[in-house]
Amino acid sequence: GFLSHQSGVAVEKLGLGGIEMAFVAYPTAVTHLPVAPLWSALFFIMLVSLGVSCQFGLTETVVDGMVEGGFAPSNRRWVNVAVVCGLSWVLGLFFCTGGGLFYADLVDYYAFSLGIFLIVLAEIAGTTIWYGAKKLVEDLRLLTGRRLPDWFPWMWISVTPLSLLAITGMSLYSVATYEPHAIACRHRSDGVVTESCKRAVQWYRDVGGF
Repeated sequence: GFLSHQSGVAVEKLGLGGIEMAFVAYPTAVTHLPVAPLWSALFFIMLVSLGVSCQFGLTETVVDGMVEGGFAPSNRRWVNVAVVCGLSWVLGLFFCTGGGLFYADLVDYYAFSLGIFLIVLAEIAGTTIWYGAKKLVEDLRLLTGRRLPDWFPWMWISVTPLSLLAITGMSLYSVATYEPHAIACRHRSDGVVTESCKRAVQWYRDVGGF
């Protein structure tokens, strides 16, 4: 609303969303606060801290999976961490190019709008169906010394999977009706330029099969 008022452009035509909310909308708003340099520094320190803390969890997950799966030696953890961080850094350079925001939006769209729900659905199925909800409740009782309420297993078996299936279905529908130029060309307001941009990114749908 603030950017819309300052620029005289309707909110729906600003084309801000996802990553640009953090790197365009909020920084612009922060610059208009009292003592703007202080709030700007604090804002970007917050972003760096958030990124580093997320990287700890992601790196630990990948490294532990490699070690437990036998794909990496367990006695040289620092080497495993260095390799994972190095590869992540190299892959991250791809998003620093001129089209980096476009590709970051694509990864965010496909990896986090659909992939996360499929992963959680698989985890729920693995723990409640294959391993067994009753065994899981008993294991938690042995670990914590407290028994979970009786309605917990029923939530795991019924409500949670059905909710995830519904969300996954909506995500699949969104992916099926997704147009690549919705992200790549959203800043173009000229009709002629927009059509040119649509043709330029149509290869993505054709090559990707979406």
